[in-house]
Amino acid sequence: MKKQDVLKGVEKIGLVPVIRTKTEEDAKAAVEVLVESGVPVAEVTYSVPNAPQVIADLKASYGDDCYVGAGTVTTLEECEKAVEAGSDFIVTPVTVKEIIAYCNEKGVAVICGALTPTEVVDAWRAGADLLKIFPAVAMGGPSYIKNLAGPLPQIPVAPTGGVTPDNAGEFIKNGARFVGAGSDLVPGVIDFEAKERIRHQSARYLSAVRSARA
Repeated sequence: MKKQDVLKGVEKIGLVPVIRTKTEEDAKAAVEVLVESGVPVAEVTYSVPNAPQVIADLKASYGDDCYVGAGTVTTLEECEKAVEAGSDFIVTPVTVKEIIAYCNEKGVAVICGALTPTEVVDAWRAGADLLKIFPAVAMGGPSYIKNLAGPLPQIPVAPTGGVTPDNAGEFIKNGARFVGAGSDLVPGVIDFEAKERIRHQSARYLSAVRSARA
């Protein structure tokens, strides 16, 4: 899948669930519920045991029907393993230029973590496809995204860190291409109650995004 198609597809959904489950099985169960709930995208972080294999298994199960990426990627070795596993996109918590260069070489979408205007511009110039503003709420939430977009409208951004269904719409209105949601959407252990929570929160997030774009 071409990286521009991945980025457009994820932006259309408007929500990227960040998966930090305790087990491989829970990660797969969470993604199954997300897909059923109309959120066919998942960022499988490296905190999930054997994350590259989880990504490979998910891509084998869903193919192009679900965008599956690797998250919390901090080294080139992790990035290489994730890409080899079939990751549609790579997400880093910080800017690592070697990872950006590798993803550009392989034609894989790379979303880099940055916070200050200088960090955002440096990562963009290095070749990042989109900037993950983290931790967004700690810097003022939606208003910070708006302040970044003022002088830097050409740089696409998406917030994570403190995003909820209650503020997701404001982030979108203030310039975010999509939002990233963690434990508020996907708990660390996936049992019956967790699955119900995922369904409920998915509906709330999607409704917030749709309303903000209307």
